[in-house]
Amino acid sequence: MIVLRLILFPISLIYGLIIQIRNLLYDIGIFKTHHFDKPIISIGNITAGGTGKTPFTIYLAEKFVDKNKKVAIVSRGYGRKSKGFHFISNGKTRFAKVIIHGDEPVLISKKLPGQIIAVCEKRKIAIDYILKNYDVDVILLDDGFQHRSVARDLDIVLVKDEKRIKNKLVLPGGLLREFKFNLKRANMIVSADDPAAIDDKNRYFSISQIDDVLDIDFKTKGSIKELAGNTCVAFAGIAHPENFHNSLKEESIVVSQFMPFKDHHSFTESDLEFLAGLCNKNKCNLLLCTEKDMVKISDLSTAKKILNDADISLLTPRLNVKVKNEKDFLNNIKYLA
Repeated sequence: MIVLRLILFPISLIYGLIIQIRNLLYDIGIFKTHHFDKPIISIGNITAGGTGKTPFTIYLAEKFVDKNKKVAIVSRGYGRKSKGFHFISNGKTRFAKVIIHGDEPVLISKKLPGQIIAVCEKRKIAIDYILKNYDVDVILLDDGFQHRSVARDLDIVLVKDEKRIKNKLVLPGGLLREFKFNLKRANMIVSADDPAAIDDKNRYFSISQIDDVLDIDFKTKGSIKELAGNTCVAFAGIAHPENFHNSLKEESIVVSQFMPFKDHHSFTESDLEFLAGLCNKNKCNLLLCTEKDMVKISDLSTAKKILNDADISLLTPRLNVKVKNEKDFLNNIKYLA
């Protein structure tokens, strides 16, 4: 690992310098930043993958909805097979397909019915269309910290496993998307680690917890506590699948076999048949996955038949995020007033 980092160090340095030159060109106005009449809030990170941007975006959007604010969410739609601007939901009708929109935006649309959600590599195009055709109070940029062509009124950066930030190397030798000192652009830092490795007066701490379990139609089937003592096969196609595995064990669920997949893995009927076979091999009829995996499984036309034929229940624990010092955090978001 050390040898590999030494090999990649020059590439990381060059990449980091390119990103820094890009940042400078935005700072001095050579690269154009587009401003809008409605408040733009970015939820992003400075490391590659696995900081919980999507559940936090859902959490923040729900706070606006609770205040009767009309929310629009714009995402790049990482992992989708399409290009350009696409609506996932126009606030009335959902058009969600993982292959077109990406797994995370589709999950957001399931958790926030009635809100406007769109994907586009060039966020300005999506924002322009939304503001021209819809009355919204606020726009949230999912994974927007490095997308500097759109001016934002509030930059929230999520950090997790902060030893990755201490590493100081940018991609590909490290996990930083840009040099650590660029965190100075953030208005708020939300950390899943406590105590903090970054000293900042605008730092907050988040808690992630699972509660209810949902079926393939995302309907509540009970509490995660009811699964304590049950034996299951579990799988996860997320940045850090071990976190999901550990969360199940913390709920006293017996995981007889755990299958990690790469982040944003595109599940197929063959994958589901393989997982059903693992359940039979382990003599259990319970299969557990993350919500992000479930949106992809639910897109498979034969998923229910495969599960029914194998007499297997596929469930996903609902992940909820909250901020520890929530009142102070929300009070500092003036657009919630």
